[in-house]
Amino acid sequence: MPVAHRLANAGASLQDLRLFARRIAFGTLFDLFYLLSEGPNHALRETLGIVDGGYPGWLLVEVDSNGEPTGRSIDDVYVGLRTSDPSGRQGRDIFED
Repeated sequence: MPVAHRLANAGASLQDLRLFARRIAFGTLFDLFYLLSEGPNHALRETLGIVDGGYPGWLLVEVDSNGEPTGRSIDDVYVGLRTSDPSGRQGRDIFED
């Protein structure tokens, strides 16, 4: 990636570049999961000037192998994202100095 090479050539450490890339990836996933979990009624309320109940939302639901709803919804997907860090550090290396 040319920009990464330029940053490394300008003195950025490879570790810092890795942490930066992980932080961007985390933020993207968090925002996506937040929007999917909370729906546009919550996530876009301020931007669109919407009051509660004034805009349809959505609900993530589990389906079986035939695509039929199981009756279980998937809520707050974004909440446990940090606990899924494979390093076991819960993202502390990208959020704390």
